[in-house]
Amino acid sequence: MGADNRLDLFQCPVGVLIGDVEREKFLADQVSQPGIVLTLLQKLEEQRDCLVRFADQREAIGQLLTAERSLKPEGGGFLETATQPVDDLVARGASEARCAAELARECEVVFLCLPSSVEVEAIVYAADGLKAGARPGLVVVDSTTADPDVTRRIAADLSTVEVEMIDAPLGRTPKEAEEGKLSTYVGGNVDVIRRVRPLLECYADTIVETGAIGSGTTCKLVNNFISIGTSAVIAEAIATAAKLGVDLQKLYDVVSAGGANSAMFQMVMPWVLEGDDGKLKGPIRIAAKDLRFYARMAQNAQATAFIAQACSQTYELARILGHSERYMPVLPGILAELNGAPIRALDEAP
Repeated sequence: MGADNRLDLFQCPVGVLIGDVEREKFLADQVSQPGIVLTLLQKLEEQRDCLVRFADQREAIGQLLTAERSLKPEGGGFLETATQPVDDLVARGASEARCAAELARECEVVFLCLPSSVEVEAIVYAADGLKAGARPGLVVVDSTTADPDVTRRIAADLSTVEVEMIDAPLGRTPKEAEEGKLSTYVGGNVDVIRRVRPLLECYADTIVETGAIGSGTTCKLVNNFISIGTSAVIAEAIATAAKLGVDLQKLYDVVSAGGANSAMFQMVMPWVLEGDDGKLKGPIRIAAKDLRFYARMAQNAQATAFIAQACSQTYELARILGHSERYMPVLPGILAELNGAPIRALDEAP
């Protein structure tokens, strides 16, 4: 498709259905582009949907929700536990829709950013879901860190009703999200990607086209296994060092000066030394989910997953022990308590 088709997107309605966005923030006015109509679907505590459209068309796809937001399955629907960002948008000229089907009817592009493939399937296939309201030509951009097999299956099914789907999971931290400088790894039809690229550029300054549908999520899961797996290794090493009576400040100095140093180590250690978990605002439940998806993907490909399984079990244990909503840097403290050599109180403020 040519440049003219790409520019047409700046006059089309764009839907955003976001549940748990992990560590990303989406504030609607952060990455404004003239001419985009932003729509948002959210299900609130009273089980109603909210469709947000800005009449002045000045707002854009951007950082809309904080990492604390959560969209949780309940009673066949969803409960949204934090409504302030939606309320703010409504106060700025938003209108409401009854369901995801209406969102699909109103929009030409719908972005999904949900906790997992489970929620994606639910919102696509519900009686009042996206597929029920989809019209030919709709593009679904799924930014969920999902199961690639499920993503491919949904995409194939939506193609039967002339709906295009690409996967475009997100990378980087809340800081980059606030600046509109996330990264995204995009899989799918190259013409569709080219068509929606101006929208991706509203919130990402690094866009990697990875291949066929599902390849973006595959790359994201491999990336997350490397990063989250590293955090599990670091956590176990620190917990063991604490058990052995090592001065953890001295350990920090040793590791920081050598080849074992890493960005992950530098994000974990502020909690170990000062009780500050804010350098990596990724909940343990999300880390556990990503490792679980990676291990399943590897096993389905008949690839080795020994280390992935060990890291996954570490995070699953932390989740089962009741630490689902704690951020990943607290993992060394959880393991240290299991070792009988606590580093600091888990609830201690920095």
